[in-house]
Amino acid sequence: MPVLRLLLIVLVLLNLLALAAIQGWLGSTSPRGEPERLTNQINPGVIVLNPPEPLRSKSAPAGAPTGPTPAPTPAAAPAPRAEEVPTVPARAEEVAVEPPAAPPWQATDADRSFVCFAYAGLDEADAQTLERISGEISPDIRTSLHMIDPPSAWWVRVPPAASRQAAERKVAELRGLGITDLFIVRDPGPNQNAISLGLFRTESSARQHLADLEKRRVRGAEIAARNPAVYQIEVSGPASAMTPLTGRIASDLPDARHSECNP
Repeated sequence: MPVLRLLLIVLVLLNLLALAAIQGWLGSTSPRGEPERLTNQINPGVIVLNPPEPLRSKSAPAGAPTGPTPAPTPAAAPAPRAEEVPTVPARAEEVAVEPPAAPPWQATDADRSFVCFAYAGLDEADAQTLERISGEISPDIRTSLHMIDPPSAWWVRVPPAASRQAAERKVAELRGLGITDLFIVRDPGPNQNAISLGLFRTESSARQHLADLEKRRVRGAEIAARNPAVYQIEVSGPASAMTPLTGRIASDLPDARHSECNP
């Protein structure tokens, strides 16, 4: 029993000591929280918080407006001295570019017109004749040759003789060389008195036959187109040159059919 009583007394003392420490009776100066800080203030309800006044510049007089100070206007830059003004290089003189010289026919023709004609139904000889006439009339005339119908066959022959007797003498000469596949053309026309030595579908076959005849010492034979090719030629140029050309063609090639075309 004495021990228990002693422990009870010690426990009561410890509780009292803890209570004194909590209440600050032991001399503690540290605040215990926000409620105690408010209770320690003097008349806390009387305190009024006023917004702070804007700061004034020390150099501004009293009563001067406190708004933002406008930015100062920049002073005009001094004009550069005469010797400091940069010199702008003078622009190079413009060179007039002349247009290219016009063709001679454009410079001389009053109407400056350009016409085109197409001539059809020509054989090779007629086409060559027309090209030759065009060059003789004017160097400004241009020609364009087109084959409309190719040859249907190639003919190995001896060109037409001056007379029937001359053709027969040539036939006798050929028979003496062993050439028997031949005949004299008797029909009137440009091939009359010619000696036919063979008719072929392709030009290469005709040339091969001609080479065989030459090996057998046949002289004077040639290859010609049987049913020759038909050509069309387009002729274009200035009107001043085309007028005499059409008259010349009508005189030298009366069978040539002509029509207008696009130059």
